[in-house]
Amino acid sequence: MGKSTQYDTEIIGAFPVIAEYLKKLGVARIINELVPWQGNVPLGTLAEILILNRMLHSKAIVRVGEWAGKAAVTEYYGVTAEQLNDDLLGRALERLSEYQEQVEAALVLASIARGRPVVTGGAFSALRAAGSGFAACA
Repeated sequence: MGKSTQYDTEIIGAFPVIAEYLKKLGVARIINELVPWQGNVPLGTLAEILILNRMLHSKAIVRVGEWAGKAAVTEYYGVTAEQLNDDLLGRALERLSEYQEQVEAALVLASIARGRPVVTGGAFSALRAAGSGFAACA
């Protein structure tokens, strides 16, 4: 008989569309430029992953790494599920909250400069929601 073929499947949903939109907005780039951060994963990357998680399949912060591994997010961003632990994500949310106004203003200005409609607060609404979940767990 013939050889058996095995396939690995991943549920990605709207992930590619939202990831591309975040890239076009420059979310990670702007955050990395404006917010000081010392970590093995860039803060802009963590922010985009948290936004994606909140928009696509909201999970408690302790389960984000597991979700990201199953949804191809880890492969896309070049991180491991283990790197996306609740301690690192919690520190990221705390740092982002300190620079929220500056980042939001830069995102709005970048959107205007690109001639795109301005969507205010969307990304940070997702991060605030993720942060409130972390605060409840901490």
